[in-house]
Amino acid sequence: MYVNSLTYPLGFAIPRDDEIRERISGEYDKDPGRVYARLKSVDPRTADRLHVNDKKRVIRALEVFECAGKPLSEYGGDFQNSAGEQPPYEPLLFGLNMDRERLYGRINLRVDLMMKAGLLEEARRIYDARYEKSLPAMRSIGYQQLFAYFDGTCSLEEAVEQIKLDTRHFAKRQLTWFKRDERIRWHDVTNWDNEKSSLLNELTKQAKDWMNA
Repeated sequence: MYVNSLTYPLGFAIPRDDEIRERISGEYDKDPGRVYARLKSVDPRTADRLHVNDKKRVIRALEVFECAGKPLSEYGGDFQNSAGEQPPYEPLLFGLNMDRERLYGRINLRVDLMMKAGLLEEARRIYDARYEKSLPAMRSIGYQQLFAYFDGTCSLEEAVEQIKLDTRHFAKRQLTWFKRDERIRWHDVTNWDNEKSSLLNELTKQAKDWMNA
């Protein structure tokens, strides 16, 4: 959505209704799975990119559907705005990808480095501050899993492994989302350490050709 907002004239006048949102929130508190299933039936595209535990966004998506009679995914979906307007300029977009096994290995290493850099202590300070757990930041990858460890529902090792797993799933969803955008010029960076210079030269050449076209 952030990329789309820069490259397409998206409309952000998405309807809101506090009463509908509060009603759906109450239904979610009673049975999250049932509310998520309802979202999946009326807006499968939005449901596919949300986790059932993403309470705020699941509720918001259903709120939009009930207010407008059309799914949230139609607002700026499929890399164009719902009015079908053309962008005022043609962007140059590069996408970087690598072998999936190596990507996941780098993600796992990144989590290990974050733990060594103090993620556990940072999460503990926030946990002890007793912020409302429904806040979006409290559900971010890293905090959410370590909070479960502090609650005593899993071991530290299990929490760290869950952070790695959820981060890998998030990366996969990002790739799936961007792969739909036919404007992106994809480049493989699996061998980045050995091919960095040649790849940067190629990207620079493509950018210059694009600007001079």
